[in-house]
Amino acid sequence: MADPARANPNEQASLEAALKRIHRIAHPGSLVCMISDFRGLDAAAASRLTQIARHNEIILIQIYDWLETQLPDKGQYSLGTADKIVSFNAANKKFKAEYMHHYESRVETLQQLSRRYGMTWLQCATNEPPLDVLRQVYGRPARRQA
Repeated sequence: MADPARANPNEQASLEAALKRIHRIAHPGSLVCMISDFRGLDAAAASRLTQIARHNEIILIQIYDWLETQLPDKGQYSLGTADKIVSFNAANKKFKAEYMHHYESRVETLQQLSRRYGMTWLQCATNEPPLDVLRQVYGRPARRQA
């Protein structure tokens, strides 16, 4: 069984690299909208994000799956990406506690960064269209189809 709290170094590098590119190309006063699960949010990525926020309006949309908010009570499951698969027994209370702690820590970090640096932070479940989440904040009604 894999450690749920250990972040994939490739995710960390890719998030920090993406933020570095944004920092380089975003003109002061730009609206920067990031849609991500933010799993690679480490100290370097958070620092880069705060640098961008000093001169730009930032909207963070955290994509999450319901399994991240509450794992099932029992059963054998596999979760993963193209690079990595984690198999676990949902009855394993230690695994569930670590997994939930990792998710809750990421949420808390995003909330704190957003409050401290004036960023808009939203959550979007994988079954919600991100545009609908943005409409909740910005109040623009959906366009009617002709």
